[in-house]
Amino acid sequence: MAYIGVSEVISDYLKSNQKTGKKSFDFLPVFCYSIVMTTTPVFDIRNLSFTWDKPKAVCSGTARYVITGFNAQLCSRQIITLIGRNGSGKSTLLKILSGLNRRYDGDVFFCGQQLSGLRRSLLARSMSYMSQSSDEMPPFTVREIADMGNYAGLSGIDARQADERTMMALGLTGLTDKADIPYSQLSGGYQQRVMLARAICQSVNVMLLDEPMSGLDIVCKDSMMRTLRHIADTQDSLIMMSTHDIDLAKRYSDHILCFAGQTPQMLLPSELTDEKIEEIFREE
Repeated sequence: MAYIGVSEVISDYLKSNQKTGKKSFDFLPVFCYSIVMTTTPVFDIRNLSFTWDKPKAVCSGTARYVITGFNAQLCSRQIITLIGRNGSGKSTLLKILSGLNRRYDGDVFFCGQQLSGLRRSLLARSMSYMSQSSDEMPPFTVREIADMGNYAGLSGIDARQADERTMMALGLTGLTDKADIPYSQLSGGYQQRVMLARAICQSVNVMLLDEPMSGLDIVCKDSMMRTLRHIADTQDSLIMMSTHDIDLAKRYSDHILCFAGQTPQMLLPSELTDEKIEEIFREE
């Protein structure tokens, strides 16, 4: 089953809010509004390096780096897809940007402030992160799992707002008719949709998604990408996601971050040629 039309869902939601004057996706802390009001990068990454090896190996020069010397300025209103072989550093970079992994060298600025100095509770209200595999969920319904995103970082949202956002997120991900079904009874593909709905409830300002399309059929993959494309365009969002679906990455992305070697390379979709793809996925 394809997702319900994203523009129709958002349009209906906006109409319902006209009476109260509420904004549709008003999730972001005040200091972060600069990312949509100015050209300040959402993330300013300077000479980022990361290794799993211990400090002793780093000091002796024998450390094996997953990422080294990476520089980038990542701005709002775009989708950046991360492609590369398994173990190339895609998940590592997403965890660093989410604040979950702080064992890196170099500097990462989020909305002009050092990422490492920001509280996790504030980051949880400023961005959403969707991991490759969901943790074991409690015996909750689809609606209840998605609703968890509303309370990330203890944002203080009231119950009525939370319910509105939850139902909007379920509509965007094609789960409205499954709202009261136990999460554990869903297939892996539907569970991925629930995790995306939870991420939408948490924040659409910055979305860091680690292989969100795993387990989805080709129709639902395309629908998910259209949903994310619309969110990026209409909500000034920065969406970063890893994927192994090259065709969808080229079709819907503004930039593609290629992990071939230790320093990721940012390309335009048109620059991702067959030769470049072969280089990225070449057996070592």
